[in-house]
Amino acid sequence: MDISSHFPMPLAKHEGGIIRVRGTRVSLDSIVYAYNDGIPPEEIVSRFPSVNLADTYLVVGYYLCNKEAVDEYLTRREADAEDLQREVEAVQSPAARREQLMARLQDRRSPS
Repeated sequence: MDISSHFPMPLAKHEGGIIRVRGTRVSLDSIVYAYNDGIPPEEIVSRFPSVNLADTYLVVGYYLCNKEAVDEYLTRREADAEDLQREVEAVQSPAARREQLMARLQDRRSPS
């Protein structure tokens, strides 16, 4: 049974393919991870006050009815996050950042 045929889904796809609860900045990821951590919908709402309880239940219901597709989406999002982290680290490694900061410090200490 697909609950979206009975209730409008409060989910919308945004830039970069991120799925968020409509009218909020709360991602599908956030709701699903909280739910999978054993947090009940009432507490999820207290953690994300921009999402109402009914929408939280609808999102959890959607997840439970479409677990395979949502899990694939979450896996892609995790892979994208790891790729981005690697890109950022490649551009500016901690060692390179330290060198830049030390050079700035040295410049400040040097008489002009």
